Amino acid sequence: MTLDPNIEEIEKKMQYLVSTSGGADSLSAASFDYDHRNTKELINFHEGFNDVITLDNDGMWKGGPGIKLRPDLYDKGLLEYKDHKINPVTGKEWELGDSVSVDLGDAWFDRAWETNKIDVNKIFKNFNDFPHSTQAGLISMAHILGYNKFTSEFKNLIKEANKPNYNLKKMALEMKYAYPDSVQNVETQSKFYNQIGHRGEHLFQLIGNQKTVDDILKLYR
Repeated sequence: MTLDPNIEEIEKKMQYLVSTSGGADSLSAASFDYDHRNTKELINFHEGFNDVITLDNDGMWKGGPGIKLRPDLYDKGLLEYKDHKINPVTGKEWELGDSVSVDLGDAWFDRAWETNKIDVNKIFKNFNDFPHSTQAGLISMAHILGYNKFTSEFKNLIKEANKPNYNLKKMALEMKYAYPDSVQNVETQSKFYNQIGHRGEHLFQLIGNQKTVDDILKLYR
């Protein structure tokens, strides 16, 4: 007897929730993580893996799956992780070109994922009502930008998203264009959209709920 694919998926989800949850809040978080496991995979594909510390477009150092080092926050006591400042292998401060292990990169990514989830729920009061694809696109933006840049550079997107009758298409346009209500052409595409290359169109399609995460993952698998 062959189980219905939906039943198999439900069983897998229940097994995951039982193995990872520890209370109502934890259960909710585990459920979200399970439903967005493909979103995590997509971000990993989009970011790739830098096995050495490199310089990002904004002048910050990054390594692993697009993780920006924040030794300044660690020094201020705003970040508890010393490995953003000190290379755990050498015991010295990071330098450009230092190697980043897969294990450390994965640890950085898991922490970033938790931060991204917190950030999007702070920024978007309607977040839990958005389609899965839209949620995935916004989490990806949060991973790339961080809370401060997201809230300062995409105020109109956030304003539209927080309306009771939000429009997904307009949200996507606010990400792609600097002036979406007037001129939409290559010259008016946002700096962010152009900086992230092919990911820009992927996020546009996700936020507008035009494509699913699995549709885009097929390009990488």
